[in-house]
Amino acid sequence: MAGQAGIPPLGERDADAITAGHGAIEVIDEILAELTSLRQQLITELRADEDARAARVDAMLPLIPASEIDAEVAARFTTPPGPATSGASWTARPT
Repeated sequence: MAGQAGIPPLGERDADAITAGHGAIEVIDEILAELTSLRQQLITELRADEDARAARVDAMLPLIPASEIDAEVAARFTTPPGPATSGASWTARPT
């Protein structure tokens, strides 16, 4: 491997080097577990924030006169997601 020319093969390393290697793997595993936990926490917080924002928008939309809403924007909230609006969230508005 490139950059590892000075590292001897496993069979030629002393016991301390092997023990240190195992210790390093354990530390890396602990760090990965912590990062995974932090990642999940962040995902949960972002989803909760997104839901709260969507609820606020849904509550505000009926307060805006239809004549003031751009037709393209209004279509995003009255048309279910499909090929043209894939990924957009929507809420059916009363007609």
